[in-house]
Amino acid sequence: MKNIFKQILYLFLFFFVTCNDYQLNFEENIKTNNGVTFVEIDEKKDMPKIIDTIENTIGILKLNENYKNEMITFFNLDNSVWYRFKYCYGCDIEINDLEKKFIPYAYHIDYFIMILRVVKMDSGSFYVIVNEEQRLIKKINKNNYFTFRNWKEHILNDVSSIDFDVNKNPVMEKPEENSKRVENVDGEFYFPVEIKGEWLKINWIKGKKEYYGWIKWKNKNTLLIELYYFL
Repeated sequence: MKNIFKQILYLFLFFFVTCNDYQLNFEENIKTNNGVTFVEIDEKKDMPKIIDTIENTIGILKLNENYKNEMITFFNLDNSVWYRFKYCYGCDIEINDLEKKFIPYAYHIDYFIMILRVVKMDSGSFYVIVNEEQRLIKKINKNNYFTFRNWKEHILNDVSSIDFDVNKNPVMEKPEENSKRVENVDGEFYFPVEIKGEWLKINWIKGKKEYYGWIKWKNKNTLLIELYYFL
């Protein structure tokens, strides 16, 4: 009987979960193991994350090299603890039924990658999307092991390579609509070099020769490229 009641309750909550830019109806205060919930990282969830909108976001938050297995804590909007975990192998990971709620923009523990999209920041916190499927927004305090970058900085500093549809987004010689097209573009990897407005300069290698050109990296709030974080 209790199990049936729980299932009904979960279904009820599921259909009433809403998330606008900063307000959530589904707020949980998770406390296990002395207030600490460990999340198990799914190694099979790989890059790239193909999310083609940057609307209502101001950039990303990236775990950096200063992280030394500290506890990472996300807070509900009322400042209660939502999730706490360590991002590493060998950290007494406890499997729980809420682990799948943490689905950031991109992560891979083998390559030490964790990237979250940021919707807002204030003097002490970042408001980040912790679940891209539900657009679930939580807070994290500013610290020295997460680095904030806007989208231009992110593409030029954190992305290993990009991909794009050369038929819909042709490579141009200059960052201009009426520029001459670069023909026979068939590189294995395309690397971001420079950004001018909505134009991204890329380079690629074919044979022993290096090539350069310009493509559109976005159209207003829509990304026109896929981001890869390792080769």
